Amino acid sequence: MVISAFSHFVAPSEEEHDEFSHHQARYFEECFEELSKGLSKKLLMHLASSGAVKRFPQYHFDMVRLGIGFYGFDPTKLMQNEVASMATFQTKILQILEVKKGETIGYSRNGSLPYNAKIATLSVGYGDGYLRVFGNGNSEVFINGKRAKTVGNICMDLTSIDVTHIDCKAGDVVELFGPNITIDEMAKNGKTIPYEILTNINPRVERLLVE
Repeated sequence: MVISAFSHFVAPSEEEHDEFSHHQARYFEECFEELSKGLSKKLLMHLASSGAVKRFPQYHFDMVRLGIGFYGFDPTKLMQNEVASMATFQTKILQILEVKKGETIGYSRNGSLPYNAKIATLSVGYGDGYLRVFGNGNSEVFINGKRAKTVGNICMDLTSIDVTHIDCKAGDVVELFGPNITIDEMAKNGKTIPYEILTNINPRVERLLVE
């Protein structure tokens, strides 16, 4: 039994492609009308994804598909203050070591600091979906009210961060993304898009549902 007919905008967030988006919508309406002629029951019609909800209200039809909007990200930035993040990616500190100025940290000895430092090892790595590109200070995490930069390469299962300026201990919870480190910020640090950040989280990462 056919219940609905739908299509998908290719570039609803980018204003420079609006003419093509309107063309897509008109063509979809034509196809929908032709399809409906051969059916006795009215179909549900939907086209708009998160990027089109605010920009193209005329194409909401019977319903819209929020998609990444449910995760608290608006591709258009037009309703970012109307959505709230529903996912947080967290890990914990495994240990904290003191390293001397100039000592190296991590594979290929890429990590080094110009001062005596405290380095925390986190129980997360690229095997969990925390991208390797985030290493060597290219991203930050949030611990006990403060931000901390990564140090050295991201390992498969572990990440090193500089906590010299933070009062913390083994077992403390660390936010990778959430209320303080946004998915959008992580995506920019990783030179990618929020969709990839979310879909990259490995199934081995424990999921906790909170009502």
